[in-house]
Amino acid sequence: MNKKVMALAVAGAFAAPAAAFAQASNVQIYGTAYIEYGYAKQGTGAVGQLNNIDELQTPGSNIGFKGEEALGGGLSGWFQCESSLDFRGAGNQATLTANGQNSGILCGRNSALGIKGSFGNIYAGNWDAPMKQYNPQIMGTNETGVLGTSFMLYGSSTSTIDGSAGTVFERRQNNSIMYNTPTWNGFSAAALVSTPGTAATIGLSSNASVGKPRMFGIGLNYTNGPLIVLGSYESHSNFAVLNGGFTQKGTTDTGYQLGAAYQFGPVKAGAVYIKRNFDGGCNTITTGCTGDGSVSTYGLNVDWAITGPHELKVAYVKANSTSGANMGSAPGAANFVGNLVFNAGAGQTGGSIWEAEYIYNFSKRTRVSFGYVSLSNDANARYSLGGFTAPIAGTSQSAFMTSLKSTF
Repeated sequence: MNKKVMALAVAGAFAAPAAAFAQASNVQIYGTAYIEYGYAKQGTGAVGQLNNIDELQTPGSNIGFKGEEALGGGLSGWFQCESSLDFRGAGNQATLTANGQNSGILCGRNSALGIKGSFGNIYAGNWDAPMKQYNPQIMGTNETGVLGTSFMLYGSSTSTIDGSAGTVFERRQNNSIMYNTPTWNGFSAAALVSTPGTAATIGLSSNASVGKPRMFGIGLNYTNGPLIVLGSYESHSNFAVLNGGFTQKGTTDTGYQLGAAYQFGPVKAGAVYIKRNFDGGCNTITTGCTGDGSVSTYGLNVDWAITGPHELKVAYVKANSTSGANMGSAPGAANFVGNLVFNAGAGQTGGSIWEAEYIYNFSKRTRVSFGYVSLSNDANARYSLGGFTAPIAGTSQSAFMTSLKSTF
């Protein structure tokens, strides 16, 4: 046989299976590279002028692997493993695992295995709950970082395990089972339930007075052309937010959001309202009773695709004063939990944020931005800008930022 013909035959024999394997596996690599510099002024506190702060952040940076395989009968199996990226140095990864978060480890962000078909999509792993899934459709602002609005709207936006970060209602919940429906005439729905089971959280030898923390979330979305309307609800059982964090059996915290957005040509306007309710109960270890507490927040957002590569985002977020609980009534307890202050409804525990961000899109994948944000705290409030330490009660913050983002 001619040597050239033989060589082509051998090459073809190896190439055909390789090409077939590549088509069958359908594995993709994707990600977001984002780095942000912020310079914040903190004003004057009880001890005088507070230090100005500047730092680099990488909120939302990620790298992921995902794949899908046709199983026949209209079914397909899929997987996704998404992890955080931190360009500031490996030492910063450890900070991402604090307070019950695991976004600094492999598959620490949206990661799951699932089956989907005409019935919808069912999957299990670590994924955004419906309230977190739906929010970006209304509030086009950053969730975290210097311009992050989730800290005031939802308590934060974070990966959580079991009952950690109890005040947060924009959660990527570990150990969960999720379901997304198909879309029917613009309507779609999503549901999530967590499966508590870590020995460190529940305790293998714990008695019946200790409750297993469990989260349930459901959401409904309607999209019709330029109009988006949504609602979502979350229930947190046995999180024990208002009694010292002790996992007491029987507490149930709830929250809901309502939102809408409309596209007017190059301008998209959105509004969202969130209410969080916390079940106080009594702390059986210190015998302190806090009472129930609640807080309501809302946000307004306008995105303007000005012309060509230019884009402008403006947002206003308001947190009303908390009501109900008195954290100071429990022995040794502070009057705040997370970034919420509870003082039996005495008031002055709210805050507000004004912010604007200009974006220049070099391409569909790469952009640069410049922004300014101003946060005002009521006399007893302790809200802070994303990535910066909570100020002394009643102290305000303002910051300038610039960022570079590339997707792949």
